[in-house]
Amino acid sequence: MYCPTLFKNVLSSYYDKVDFINSLDLMLNEQRIIKTSSKKDGEGGKSGQMFFQTHDKRLILKTTNDEEAKLFINMLEDYSQHFRQNPSSQIARIFGLFELKFSDVGGRNIKIFVMEAIGPPEQTAILRKYDLKGSAYDRQVERAYKS
Repeated sequence: MYCPTLFKNVLSSYYDKVDFINSLDLMLNEQRIIKTSSKKDGEGGKSGQMFFQTHDKRLILKTTNDEEAKLFINMLEDYSQHFRQNPSSQIARIFGLFELKFSDVGGRNIKIFVMEAIGPPEQTAILRKYDLKGSAYDRQVERAYKS
């Protein structure tokens, strides 16, 4: 786990208790894992990373690359401070960044963000979405209005 103290600060600012043991239970998530891993169309976020929502719809797990992980770690102190100062913030909380190391698969590593699931888009009115890491991949930027 990367930066456990800073992520603990983010978690402690969260208004609702998350039962990580239940949310991440492999048996309860088995069908979702199978469905996610068997998709042929590479469905995921705009970045091409894999997204997985837990069975209770409380958490999202998202794979990430080294560059995105490093960028987020560099802003993590400010991100953590934001939630201490703004406990009612509507910015989705990222609760942790983990690296899984697989020695039996040629030493391949996978980095995963564990974050708050803010609800399915069909049930949530979303005016704008923001990428905290500033990714420009397949994104549009609104120009400032000039009078």
